[in-house]
Amino acid sequence: GFCLNRLVCLFDQSWFMSPLTAMQYGLVCMALVAFTPAITATYQQPVVLYPFEVPTTIKIHGGMETPPHELKVKLHVRDFKNIPMNPNAFTLRFANGTNYGRYELEYFYCHFPRNMSATPNQHLTCSMNITSYLPSETLTLESVDLYDTQGNGLIGNAAYGNLLKNLNAALAGRSKMKFNALPSVSIVQTGQVDTTAPIFEKVTIPKTFYIGPSGHAVVKMHVQATDNKQSGVQWDETFLSFRNIEHPEAKQISCDDWYNMTRTHATCVIHLNEVHRTNNGGGGNPGRPTLANGTYVLSGVRTEDHASNVWDTGYNTDPTQLLAAINARLPAGHKLMKLPSVKLVIDHRVDTTPPVIHSIVVHPKNVTATHASVGVTFRIGDDISGINLHSLYAQFDNGIEDYGKRKTATCVFPKQNEQQVERVGRRIMFTTVTCKVTLPKGSESGNYSLSDIYVADEQDNVFYSCCSPPNPGGFCGCDILQSINALLPKNEQLPALPSFEFTDTGPVDSQPPILHSLTVVPNNPSSNGTINVTAKFTDNLSGVDVSSIDMTFFGPSNDVFCSDWHKASMGPLTNVRVTCSNQLGEIGAGLYMLGHVYVYDMVGNKWNAYGSSTNATVLLNQINKRLPMGSKWKKLPSFTVHKA
Repeated sequence: GFCLNRLVCLFDQSWFMSPLTAMQYGLVCMALVAFTPAITATYQQPVVLYPFEVPTTIKIHGGMETPPHELKVKLHVRDFKNIPMNPNAFTLRFANGTNYGRYELEYFYCHFPRNMSATPNQHLTCSMNITSYLPSETLTLESVDLYDTQGNGLIGNAAYGNLLKNLNAALAGRSKMKFNALPSVSIVQTGQVDTTAPIFEKVTIPKTFYIGPSGHAVVKMHVQATDNKQSGVQWDETFLSFRNIEHPEAKQISCDDWYNMTRTHATCVIHLNEVHRTNNGGGGNPGRPTLANGTYVLSGVRTEDHASNVWDTGYNTDPTQLLAAINARLPAGHKLMKLPSVKLVIDHRVDTTPPVIHSIVVHPKNVTATHASVGVTFRIGDDISGINLHSLYAQFDNGIEDYGKRKTATCVFPKQNEQQVERVGRRIMFTTVTCKVTLPKGSESGNYSLSDIYVADEQDNVFYSCCSPPNPGGFCGCDILQSINALLPKNEQLPALPSFEFTDTGPVDSQPPILHSLTVVPNNPSSNGTINVTAKFTDNLSGVDVSSIDMTFFGPSNDVFCSDWHKASMGPLTNVRVTCSNQLGEIGAGLYMLGHVYVYDMVGNKWNAYGSSTNATVLLNQINKRLPMGSKWKKLPSFTVHKA
């Protein structure tokens, strides 16, 4: 392996793959071993950490309300290739001597301040909280990881014996300074020292928990532990496991996701899933165990305090031994009579059918006005896994055969907590929900009927039927009524497709929006910079649909898209200013010119104007054709990108 590493590094792969005799290979390896020190000695990482100091001694005082001591370290880091440092890739770690297995401080990270640029030469301050319950001991720098933005790194670890050597190797020939020893600080404890691990006391958990056919559920348990009123339980390092005593081969339940944490109490949230995975893989690893019906009993406890004292029984301890181990640490009168447990009742039925739409009621059915708001009430049910309320979608249109002239209106559903539902456990088996169809000013008169309907259950069984565009035999076959009735018994069949009649008493909006102006700031961004595009649109009646706006700037090697637009002015949508920001993301340098504009108004009139990457007048003429005299553009908006 030693020789192979050097062969791969120094020779072309095709040469390396050619046949070599054992003797030839041996000679090559001997030569490589001999010359490797000379080769690698000329290589030096550009990142340098200059010698730094930490306080010689700090005093801490252990006590109930004593806050942690904040240790601050000032650093000087430099990249000799003049590459900016990476503020998200700095780590320094201290430890108490070389006995790393007994106790180790957590990592603390040195980051560039948010308001500071990542320059190649930086003076930084990093800090670490030292708990007040540590014993008197010496903390020594144990590892360093520092990187620039191109991945060049200065790394070292005292546990591997290379930290001091690597720090000084980076300084060699660049500075007269050197690390004579690894920086360290002596901790002097003047108060109470915490040397005892937390004591596990009790768990409050539901006696029985039901998991529906979706195979997903959440169970909460309340856990109590004490730490002799010292440093306090460190819940992020506390772990409980539960084993199915009827089916030991089943997947265990783990409790390690904590909320509402205090010094002695916390709530654990357990996400139960993988109920329906089969042992032949079933979407996961072959033979992977699943949850099973039965009683899950506590099988392991791990607790830790903020002074890193640990009590760990293992995760699969014999119940009798575990109960004895817990009670051995509890005072008289607080012993556990039995281990905490929860009974899981799992519905293993597999849901293969979509939700059923039992009824659709439109109200009112006739509207005569300049605009309309019509309610549509759906009654939907599911047999096993329950309805996914977030999946609901419905659309109405006026049925014009020319799809380009057809007018559509989406039915907007209320939030989930505003819907009337019937549950079995956590599953939503029925919902009665009313969505609203809004026809703005300028909408065309006509009969608007249901053209798209979509609903799914929690097992992703989908009911979807549509009639846009009309294409019998295609994906949307205009068979919505037949599709709904196919899932209903004969006595519940819907007589007709839901619809309403709208008569507009005002003028009809038949013109798409007009683009009046567009600016790009800055006009000369860097290749990894951000541009802000501002545009002004007007519409003669219904208003601009801001969410529909899409623009493209044609460039020398790739295009820049702007599709996430936001309203930037007060007032009506008939005269609106909108903005869009785009992070360029290392695009090529050169000129980028507006090449495509796409926009709808609120009644569906569309303007879709394409230009040419070689002829700017193509799009310019389309824009100016719709503008009044005196407002026509002289050239297309553009910006010039330069390399960062």
